[in-house]
Amino acid sequence: MRRPGFILLNGLAWVGILALAGLALAVVRLLGFPGVLILGLLTTLICVSADLSRDVPTWSRGMFESRGTRRTEAEREDGRQDAASLGYYRGCGFVLIAAGLAGTVWELW
Repeated sequence: MRRPGFILLNGLAWVGILALAGLALAVVRLLGFPGVLILGLLTTLICVSADLSRDVPTWSRGMFESRGTRRTEAEREDGRQDAASLGYYRGCGFVLIAAGLAGTVWELW
């Protein structure tokens, strides 16, 4: 069953994707395809960083607290949904990397 806010969050995700596509087009106009490659690298880096920071607590009090607590089923479900959305954006970053590489090779050839 979908939560009421799921449709709103899904709409916001699509706005983010369209903004990323618009930014990619603007970067192509300014920097060419190497700019798309840089945009894809940044997108992928941000997604990987967010994924790692959520799973790996820093060396602090939070690390010791995370060992002692058990997650409920609802928290695990939220984590799976967050991971799915991060994976989608990371996939978009990989597509931008591939497009930037292909376009750069095409321009140089």
